[in-house]
Amino acid sequence: MRKEELLDFASYLHGHLGPFLVLGLKAGLLANKLIGRDPMGNLVRVYLPMRRPYTCFLDGVQVATGCTLGKLNIKVFEATNEIRMEICGSKASLVIEVKKEILKEILESFKSIPMEEEALKIWNREDSCLFTWKML
Repeated sequence: MRKEELLDFASYLHGHLGPFLVLGLKAGLLANKLIGRDPMGNLVRVYLPMRRPYTCFLDGVQVATGCTLGKLNIKVFEATNEIRMEICGSKASLVIEVKKEILKEILESFKSIPMEEEALKIWNREDSCLFTWKML
């Protein structure tokens, strides 16, 4: 599936296009690129504040990785000031963190521009601008 089709599908599944959905989608796509997409074998742990809009990140991760709450291979944990994703595969493990300044920027943008516009800005940014990551 092309990236644009994934974005459309994620928006359809989630119900709207928003920046936290896009962050999750991009984090999942990055994980797929670095350790491989294995919807049945990978295990994802996500740490984030358990409230909207942060939890929208989860839907993007599910679409990209194929790891789902229904299959119980994505686990969610409360965090205070971060969004961090750990993904364990059969060959490698990876930690991806959303940069704090990106979270701040997105939350500030809600005051001045439509969320769809912010989501598309996030979609078009390089992964290195949005995340830090390390292989384990």
